[in-house]
Amino acid sequence: MSAGYNPYFGEHVNLKNISIMESNLYMVKMCFIPMLITEEVYNRNPEMIEQVYNIGSSKLKEKVNFQRYCNRFDLVKDKKMSFEGRWALNFLLHKGYAGTIVSHQWCNELNYLQLEAMYFNLPFVHNSPVFEEHGYYYPEFDVHAGADALEEAIKEHPKRYLEDRPKNEELMWRYNPNNKKNVDGYIELLEEQIQKHFSEGEF
Repeated sequence: MSAGYNPYFGEHVNLKNISIMESNLYMVKMCFIPMLITEEVYNRNPEMIEQVYNIGSSKLKEKVNFQRYCNRFDLVKDKKMSFEGRWALNFLLHKGYAGTIVSHQWCNELNYLQLEAMYFNLPFVHNSPVFEEHGYYYPEFDVHAGADALEEAIKEHPKRYLEDRPKNEELMWRYNPNNKKNVDGYIELLEEQIQKHFSEGEF
């Protein structure tokens, strides 16, 4: 990383650079819905999106069916979407690729990515009910609502990110490994398991 690099949200962040950061290893975290969300926003108003970086999709791009799917997108036709390997968030921030993050999950509601985005004050568009009051939420598989949320993130985040910071910090502390409640909970779970194994004669 270069000297003076600032990973936190500020005027230097281009919100029109969108990152889709799904693992694409299982159906619970795939790039298909985020692709449709960014495509809808681009069709509504092409000026709102400069580039979409589809992180973790480079291997998918080798698949014929995925190529057919992608070739229907105006973002792809206009060379506004790239298909990348798996990169860490700090690398994407350093390169300016993650102005706004668009994500989707299915039965995988707790995601470190949202917490990382909160930490850096970044806008993240998501469908996790656990984080419904944070970031820019859309329900389930609703692409139209997701597009609305992405438009709101691009337009409104510079005005509201400082207002959102206190409630985001409260949520982050809930999951912080230094939170005594979490430490005590882990200790209790470990003690229960140790006791269980002793009582069953496995030690």
